[in-house]
Amino acid sequence: MEKGRQSVSLVKNSIYKGLLNIFNLIVPIVTIPYIYRVLSPEAMGNFEYANTLFCYFNLCGALGIYTYGIREISRIRDGSEKVNEIYSSLFSIGIFSNLFVCGIFVALAFGVFHDTPLFRLMLVFSLSIIANIFYTEWINEAFEDFRFITIKTAIIRLLYVAAIFLVIKTPDDLWKYAALIVVSNFLNYICSFIYSKRYTHFKLLSIRFSRYDLQKYLPALFFILILKNSNMFYTVLDRIMLGSFEGSQSVAYYSVGQRIMEMIRALLITITYVSLPRLSYYLSNDVSLYRDNLQKLVRVGFLLSLPLSVGLCLLGKDIVTLFAGEQYLAAVYPLSVFAVRIVTLLIENITATQILFLHNREKIVVIINIVWGIGNLVCNYFLFRWGVLSPMTAILSTLCMEFGVLVTEFYYIKRYLHIQVLIFCKQTLRYFFFALLFVPVTYGIKHYSTNEWLSFALSIISCIMLYSLCLHLSKDEIFQTIVQKVKNIVVSPFMLRS
Repeated sequence: MEKGRQSVSLVKNSIYKGLLNIFNLIVPIVTIPYIYRVLSPEAMGNFEYANTLFCYFNLCGALGIYTYGIREISRIRDGSEKVNEIYSSLFSIGIFSNLFVCGIFVALAFGVFHDTPLFRLMLVFSLSIIANIFYTEWINEAFEDFRFITIKTAIIRLLYVAAIFLVIKTPDDLWKYAALIVVSNFLNYICSFIYSKRYTHFKLLSIRFSRYDLQKYLPALFFILILKNSNMFYTVLDRIMLGSFEGSQSVAYYSVGQRIMEMIRALLITITYVSLPRLSYYLSNDVSLYRDNLQKLVRVGFLLSLPLSVGLCLLGKDIVTLFAGEQYLAAVYPLSVFAVRIVTLLIENITATQILFLHNREKIVVIINIVWGIGNLVCNYFLFRWGVLSPMTAILSTLCMEFGVLVTEFYYIKRYLHIQVLIFCKQTLRYFFFALLFVPVTYGIKHYSTNEWLSFALSIISCIMLYSLCLHLSKDEIFQTIVQKVKNIVVSPFMLRS
C-alpha cells in the first residue's frame, strides 16, 4: 500500500514539475517580445548589462545553498531535528553572504556607475540580493512539495505578466521593468519562506552565526557554486566585456540570441535531468546497462539538437523579428552561433553530469571550466585590443572555449574512466544529413511564398514532417522508441478506462 502511495506521489510530482517547466517557458515567450518592442535596443542593452552584473553578485550571495540544501535535506528529511539544524545553519549563512555581497554591489554602483544610466537599475537590483535571503525553496523541493511550488509560482508569474502589460508602456519605463522583476522575485521568495515553516520550527529570532557552521559548510558551498554556474566564465563574462568596451547595444544584440537559445535548450536539457537517477542506479548495479543507456542518451541528444540547430540558423531572421522586432536584426548572426552552441552544450552537459558527476569527478569539471574560462577572458581581451570585439566574435570565442571543454572532458573520460562515447558515428552523421535537407526546403518555401509569416510557419511544419519521415524510413531505433513511448502515454489512459 505504501509503495502504491509513493508511486502516485511520484506521478503527481512529475506532472507538477512538467507543468512548471512548460509555464516557465511560456511566460518569457509572452512577455519578452513585448518588452523588446517597447524598450529601445539601447535601453535593453543597459538593462542586460546591469542584469549581468547583478547575476554575478547574486550568485555569490546565494553561494551553492540551493543545491546543497536539496541534497542534504533529502537525505535526512525524516529527522526533524537534523533538518532544523541544517536549515538554520544555511539560512544564517545566506543572511551573511547576501548582505555582504549586497554591500559590495551598492558600493560598486556608487563608485563606478553613479553618473550612468545603470545606476538606478543597479540600486533596484540590489533589493533582489537582499530578498535572496528568503529564497528557501530548496527545503520545499527537498520534501518534494511540487504542488505548492507549481501553484505558487504560476500565480505570481501570472500577476507579473499582467503587471508587465499594465505598467510598461514607454521606453522610459525601463526601471519599472527591473522593479517588477524584483517585486515578483520577492513575493516568490517570501511565500516559500513562510510555507517552509511546516517542515522546520526555525524562527528568525533564533538566528545564530557560528564559526563552526562557516568552517563546515562554506567549502562545499563554494565548490557547488562554481560547479553549477560555469556560465560565469563564458556568456556572463561576454556580456560584461561587451558592456564595458562596446556599449549597451552590443549587449542587447548578444542577449537576444542567448535568450532564444536558452528557451530551446531548457527543453532539451530536461532529458539529461530525467535520466540522471536511472543512470546512477545502473552505474552502481550494472555497468554494461549504464554504458548502453549512456550511448543512447548521446544519440537522443544529437537526434533532437542537430535539427533544432540547423533550423535556428536557417530561420534566424524570422525568429529574431518575431521575438524582438526588426530593430534587433543585428542579433541574427550571433543567434546562428548560439544555434551551434545548442549541440555542444547538450553533449557537454551529458559528459559533465551523466559521466563525470556520477563518477565523483566534480573537481575535474570545475578545473576544466576554470581553465577554459580563463582562456575565454584572454581571448576576449585580445579581441578588444585588436578592435574586433563584437557580439558575433564574443560568442564565437565562447563557442571555441566550450568546445575545448568538451574535448578535454572526452579525453579525461576515455583516458581515466575508460568510457568510449561515440560522437562521429554513422547515426550522428545521418541525423546531420537529414537536418541539412532543411536548407532546400526552407529556401524553396521562401522563394515561392509571398507572405513572410506563412512561409515561416510552413518551413517549420515541413521540416518537422521531413525529418520525422527520414527517421521513420531509415528505421531509426531511437526514434521508434520515442514514438512508442509517446503512444503508450497517449493510449494508456483510454486503455485503463476501458
